[in-house]
Amino acid sequence: MRKFAFASVALVIAFLFACGGDTTGPGPAPEGDWMPMTVGNWWNYGYDGFVFIGTSLDSFDLSGSAERRVTALLSHQGGFEVYEFRSQTEMILTNPDTTMTYADTQFVYIRNTGDEIRAYEDTVSTDYDLFALLPLTLGESWLTQPGNTNGSEVTSLSASVTVPAGSFSGCAVITQTDTAEPTYQWDSYFHDGTGIVRDFIKLGDTQEISVSLETYYVQ
Repeated sequence: MRKFAFASVALVIAFLFACGGDTTGPGPAPEGDWMPMTVGNWWNYGYDGFVFIGTSLDSFDLSGSAERRVTALLSHQGGFEVYEFRSQTEMILTNPDTTMTYADTQFVYIRNTGDEIRAYEDTVSTDYDLFALLPLTLGESWLTQPGNTNGSEVTSLSASVTVPAGSFSGCAVITQTDTAEPTYQWDSYFHDGTGIVRDFIKLGDTQEISVSLETYYVQ
């Protein structure tokens, strides 16, 4: 699962299991700021969906919130700078018999090389997850790591989506799938100059999670 900008949702998936848009459009997207990395930028999201968990596959409604924030610009031991990106998440799972709350804070470290957006686990290791190839080009795909079963593809450059923060058009959609889990799909909607406005995660009939932008501050 992704460990970078979507770390909080990935952790929820691991914990639980322990705009549709136009897909046409020629060529790459114009150079854009799909992930605005300035210290102090923040995004607040709301969660909605359902999951089936446990050996008996009990059904739970899912709600909650998350804040993602650029907290610092740091020096990596590899000789380059990275942005510290913090995700604070609270998930609430409810059914008629049970309420469970899951809270977590995660950090990842983002570097934009001009050709790639990379996510590092810390400021020491040179291993990274490949988040995106730049410029975003419709139909282009890549693996998160060499030899990994987890890969991404740019599936739209012209999607529209409405979330509590507003209506956004001209969104890029990066769709993540995993050959080891054919029913898994993760669609992330990016708006130039805003960042991630929506995530939608589906795992067969057992899980659907929508993560929608509610408020944000981008310099």
